[in-house]
Amino acid sequence: MKYKFLIFKIKSVCYDSTFYLADLYGRTLEEMGHEVEYFCTDSEPLTNMERYEGVHFDAMLDFNSLLPNLDTDEGDLFLDRIDAPFYDYILDHPLYHNKQLKAQLRRFHVICLDDEHADYIRRYYPHIKSVSVLPLCGLPFLAGSEGYQVSKLYQSGAIETLDFTHRSINEIPKSRDIIFTGTFSDSNIIYKKICTFDQPFSDEMKRLCELLLAEPSMNFETAMLRLAGEQDLSASLGKTGTGSDKGLENGINIPDRLYTFFMVDMFVKSYFRERVLESVLQTGRKLAVYGGMWDLWDTKYASQLEIHDMVPFKDSPRVLASAKIAVNVMPWFKSGIHDRVLTAMRSGAVSLTDTSKMLSRCFTDGKELLTYELEHLDLIPEKLERYLSDHAALEQLSVGGQAAVEASHTEKARCMRLCEIIGLTGDGYC
Repeated sequence: MKYKFLIFKIKSVCYDSTFYLADLYGRTLEEMGHEVEYFCTDSEPLTNMERYEGVHFDAMLDFNSLLPNLDTDEGDLFLDRIDAPFYDYILDHPLYHNKQLKAQLRRFHVICLDDEHADYIRRYYPHIKSVSVLPLCGLPFLAGSEGYQVSKLYQSGAIETLDFTHRSINEIPKSRDIIFTGTFSDSNIIYKKICTFDQPFSDEMKRLCELLLAEPSMNFETAMLRLAGEQDLSASLGKTGTGSDKGLENGINIPDRLYTFFMVDMFVKSYFRERVLESVLQTGRKLAVYGGMWDLWDTKYASQLEIHDMVPFKDSPRVLASAKIAVNVMPWFKSGIHDRVLTAMRSGAVSLTDTSKMLSRCFTDGKELLTYELEHLDLIPEKLERYLSDHAALEQLSVGGQAAVEASHTEKARCMRLCEIIGLTGDGYC
């Protein structure tokens, strides 16, 4: 069955990831024979969406959407005026999308990257018609820009230093041992900010930090519920709650409270990113980092950092392919897979990542990739040295990882599954 899609490109974030994903998935759907129309605020104002009132599509798709709460002068939600179910593809924890997820759209569906995120949405936002899990694909190598436009926000940076002469991923020489791609955020600064919150919120947030640092396998919701069991938090509900009974656990509005405490999530992610990279640097080897603000990291290993500016999301395979091992730290995905893992593997780098329930189902440590536990970061240096000193073993991992992603985790595989989801949950289903 062929579908007609309306794909939105409203706000570019995270190295142009959302715009590029819209283009990549849209193009893939077109190659599969589907009809795709795009609406992009880089080229026209949001008010021009009015032309879609009453127009039929089989699905509207947006990544980390800001549109669910978009209302009209008459007070109704604009997306309800388009004849199509709406799919919000959420790329991080649902707590950051609390406001959007509350929107009472008539045909509201969510796709997310983590099984536990999906359970969270089903539990606390029961009005949403369906919640599906679909990790992003490993990004393909682009020989040049291939017509993909970079949004205005990301038209400068390290892209100017990239070598675009290579026409395939395997032509790129492995010129560095270890690489990390992502932004630096100082965990100390975030924690100091947490300490400035009014009471009792500051103490509650600090206790959440303690719980998550002590048990890094725990997700944010579980930690919040444990805290609720330890302390009487209901007294401060009025300051963070919605006034309704939705989302209440022991008198606590969990979605609103987690949204208020988002800096705890930021802290633990930044803290472990720093600790993992310090463990990597204990090998004494250079570490190439691509992303913003790494020059602000106050670490005793600063002399070992090779700091590069940000590159657009679409060009990350070209950067990752230049390394033997690509380090990843999951953004607190306890039952999901981050695209950095799959993109590194598809690019021929060996991914070294903390594990998750989903990752363990899909791949095997030592066969397609390398894993570590956040509880045992001291084991990282020995693992890195063992594989970097064994070229044959490292090459076997590279080949195995690349083959595994090409077999099951490409943009075509994801778009085929996306169409299955629409067939199961769209208008024909509802």
